[in-house]
Amino acid sequence: MKECLEGLVGLSRSECECYTIEYPEIKKSSLNLFLDEHEGIDLELIKNALSCSELLHTNFKTLYENAVNFFESDLQVAIAENYKQKYKAFVGRVGELKYSGVANTMALVGLMLETKYVDGASIILNSVNLFFNNTGSITLQIYKNDVLMEDEFVIEIEAEKTFYELESPLSLPIVENGIRNDYYIVYNPNTMQPFKNNVSCGCSGVEQVRGKFLTAKGVRGTDIDNLTKDSFAYGMSLNVSISCSIDNLLCGFMLDDTYNRRAGMALWYKLGVLVIGKLFSSREINFDTFSDREYLYGRRSHFDKQYRNIILWLSENTTISNSECFICDSKKVMTMGKNLI
Repeated sequence: MKECLEGLVGLSRSECECYTIEYPEIKKSSLNLFLDEHEGIDLELIKNALSCSELLHTNFKTLYENAVNFFESDLQVAIAENYKQKYKAFVGRVGELKYSGVANTMALVGLMLETKYVDGASIILNSVNLFFNNTGSITLQIYKNDVLMEDEFVIEIEAEKTFYELESPLSLPIVENGIRNDYYIVYNPNTMQPFKNNVSCGCSGVEQVRGKFLTAKGVRGTDIDNLTKDSFAYGMSLNVSISCSIDNLLCGFMLDDTYNRRAGMALWYKLGVLVIGKLFSSREINFDTFSDREYLYGRRSHFDKQYRNIILWLSENTTISNSECFICDSKKVMTMGKNLI
């Protein structure tokens, strides 16, 4: 979860001996918004929505994560109503599948992704094809600029060709907090013998699309601070997608205090929707699941309406037009004759 979305809404600030809340962080809210202060929702109702094995604190954390997932997805959809990506997304490879003789290596070899300043774009690494002349293993490391990232992948290599799929796609933001990131995907070959494969196919169409986001180079050297560039990918072909998303822009939007509070209120209302929905889907027999259902349905509809209104406001009040990734979609702007509405 993004740091800017953490702790906006709490479970409760009530002091009640009836309920034990083991984790103090869920009793805090940076915006003084608490789930049990919705009209029609209290800790007893939240407790009644739980299944037998659930606890208040674990249930709230799950609800909060789900509310954040809905929030990010719904905001992305709402923004897409008026904006489109400035550049066509790239889905393809970095490093060619054809190879020839064994490459000359050093202590560190691999690929450099030298990015362009496209705020809001990310490189998503899904899998890697590897071409070696012998068997063994390598440890694939990723540097963001000159800093080693935590993500590293130990890969068992078969002769000729190995396909390695990441357990989950790795997102590499091109710009963060106004700073452009270059990425180095490298390994120490030790006794391994990578084949020579070119970084680029030289195809104008591929280079034109990918080139809006980055230029790829082969690198080799004694360490990350002493690398030289060339045209070889050292036995690697990265399967990537590169496109724009609000994912890397959202926390920037929330630097504005008003936007931050409105985002928090959207989560507050969405949590209300989710907890009442959870209550109605519960198999537990209690007062709340059998009485006042019409009232609670009404409250859920009210919360959902408020949530959607805020999502609309948020989509219309971003600073997304300042990014290098999105432009106004003129096809979706309503017109009357020759005049914009």
